[in-house]
Amino acid sequence: MIKLQSKKGGFDSYILLLFILCTGVMVVYFKFIPMYFNALEAKQWVGMEAVEMTPLIKKQFNIQSSSGVLVARVFDDSPALRAGVKVGDVIRRWNGISITSLDELQRLIQTVNENEQIKLTVDRQGKPVLVYITVGIRP
Repeated sequence: MIKLQSKKGGFDSYILLLFILCTGVMVVYFKFIPMYFNALEAKQWVGMEAVEMTPLIKKQFNIQSSSGVLVARVFDDSPALRAGVKVGDVIRRWNGISITSLDELQRLIQTVNENEQIKLTVDRQGKPVLVYITVGIRP
């Protein structure tokens, strides 16, 4: 277990990570952490967390998509929740731009403005679904 604490004053909780000796899971956690902490710097907010799709993740969740990122969490009272994003969705496109990594998704989130509407193309149970999210400001 490793305990990390943000240097930001308003972020009091700790993030505890259990590192499992499985290469696929390690990649998910290492890719996930930078997005989470960098997102704290941004004002734009869609209210979801995502993870890279490794072969292990694809197998565990029976995902057929060859690219995209997996939605791991949707926050309560968030723009993503109001738009209908669900845990398990695979984000394939953001306003028509193919998503191939968490870094790319994070960069795109930081380029939009509050109240801007974005169009996500997600795979939900193997079928494409369009979701329209109105970007908010991080609470």
